[in-house]
Amino acid sequence: MATGALVVEAAEQPRLVDLFCGSEVLGVETRLRLAMHLSVPGHPVCFRPPDLETRRLPLDPAARAAVGSTIAEGLTWDVLVHLAPRSFDAVFPAIAGRPGGLAAQRVPARLLAVLERQGAATWTGLGVCTVGDVCGWSGIGPAAAAALVYAVIEAGIGFLAQDADGRDDGKPMTGSGGVADPAGDFAVLLAYERGRDPEKGQLYTAIRALSDPSAPAPVRAAAQRLLDSLAAAEPPATALGAADRVLGLLGDVRDRVVFEQVVLRLDDPPTPAGLAAELGISSGRVRDLRRRALDRVTAALRDGATALLAAAEALAAELGSVVPRHALESLLGSRGLPTLPDPRSLLVLWLAGPYRPVRCHPGWLATDPDGLVAATRLLLAEDGGVRPVDHVVKDIERLGLAADLASAWLDEQPVRVHEGLAVLTTGGPAVAAERALSATGRSMTAEALCAWATGSGGERDLFGATAAAGLRDTLRRDPRFVEVGLGCYALVEWGALPYHDDIPTLVEVGRPGEWGRSDDGRWWLQVPIEDHVLAGAGAPVSAGLVECLGVPRRARRSFSTRYGPVMLTHDAAGPARGSVRPVALATGAAVGDSLLLHFDPDDGTAAVEVVRATAAAG
Repeated sequence: MATGALVVEAAEQPRLVDLFCGSEVLGVETRLRLAMHLSVPGHPVCFRPPDLETRRLPLDPAARAAVGSTIAEGLTWDVLVHLAPRSFDAVFPAIAGRPGGLAAQRVPARLLAVLERQGAATWTGLGVCTVGDVCGWSGIGPAAAAALVYAVIEAGIGFLAQDADGRDDGKPMTGSGGVADPAGDFAVLLAYERGRDPEKGQLYTAIRALSDPSAPAPVRAAAQRLLDSLAAAEPPATALGAADRVLGLLGDVRDRVVFEQVVLRLDDPPTPAGLAAELGISSGRVRDLRRRALDRVTAALRDGATALLAAAEALAAELGSVVPRHALESLLGSRGLPTLPDPRSLLVLWLAGPYRPVRCHPGWLATDPDGLVAATRLLLAEDGGVRPVDHVVKDIERLGLAADLASAWLDEQPVRVHEGLAVLTTGGPAVAAERALSATGRSMTAEALCAWATGSGGERDLFGATAAAGLRDTLRRDPRFVEVGLGCYALVEWGALPYHDDIPTLVEVGRPGEWGRSDDGRWWLQVPIEDHVLAGAGAPVSAGLVECLGVPRRARRSFSTRYGPVMLTHDAAGPARGSVRPVALATGAAVGDSLLLHFDPDDGTAAVEVVRATAAAG
């Protein structure tokens, strides 16, 4: 890979935008050449104007001059027309406010004479002029404009170099507060040294020498801390060196851009058609470049990339089939790999998977995103969409997730966890309502069902703004539901009685069952199991019981149990209980047994106890 520059990541080092602001008017070929000159190991190749202008200029004078020449050659007469409304200070910020004049530059005498007549022979005079004004002056044609552009860019490079020399000439680099930053100085020097020759780093050698036992203890301790920090920050040279080599064998900058943007990029990769438009080539050509890049990478991997493949294999073993982005970044750091979007780490991640973003789950990556989402929805929909959480988590782990990530992935799904059950909330309104009733074991109003399914009490729910009214109409027409109270619904399979103004027809006339209050403050009702009870009939109860349980006249109240709801009514015909058939069948009660229902009037629940006939006889 042609680095073309030695870049130091320091706040004081100028960027391309400090020299030239207007990359968007440059042609694609010029921007690709600039991307090559400004490319740095460990950074993606950027040719788009916003990204390109943030790249730091090279430290090496020859490389910096190559950047200037590329810009100057790209600013043809036709391109300058697009810059016509802008001032020279805006296009070339490095010359803004500079003293002196253009006579010091290599400006042709004839061009200098034209500038003097227009009062633009100084940087101050030229800077306020627009590009269009200067190009329109008599005596300045395409050749003269090109010579002026070369002179301005060369001067700008020189001014930036003078600024750097001024900082180095006994003036320490400072932060925003004007205080010297030794750590920043150290980072600049170390980065520059590594860029020149990583194998012959004098700074690193000096630090090692200072850690010798013969050095004073404070010096030795400081040097050792630096060495430890460098070792922790230093990526594994073998794997990253192999990654640099593979990326360097891709070809020219266009091949590298296509491979990084189409193959390696994780976030919003461009389509072949979109990238083709940006590169000024056809979509077919982009596909050809992609195929050629993949062939070159495959060939490079066969030829001495053992360390890179081993790193990818180890990473895949720890990541599993799906991983959140933050866990991936943490794992890359623990293995000494640089954070994303470093192309070398992206290459390792691609070899390990490849991993791709999971749609509708921001921050998650998977080897088969669509397959993972489909498989997750299938396992969540089993058993009617109401399953024990621990069962669901075990099934998620079988999809290839690490054990400590299965619960986090479940949290990303459209489920409501209720008393150890994972309840799927997708599907139609009636389906979601059926799951909510099954999970809670009690009747609910349409409004309560909407809020329960979405975990909110407002209008923000999966059924829409008119959720409650629409759901109520749906439940009235659906044979799976029965209205057991005014606007309150239960499942037909529970054996609940439909709501009417008078006493239900299934209530058996007979004497009330025995009832009373237990030591824990609950009210109990004994229901002898007989044939008509197993057939679904209700029965009268004591008026004292319904009054103690807070059931007013001409009203009903549902008490939830783990086996389904039990309804108590207090209508004109007298107080009664509804069917307990589902409860009796679920508990295995037979004729001769009794059900003891322990009602809690505060939370509307009831505990169920079965008294077997043999135990009662004993």
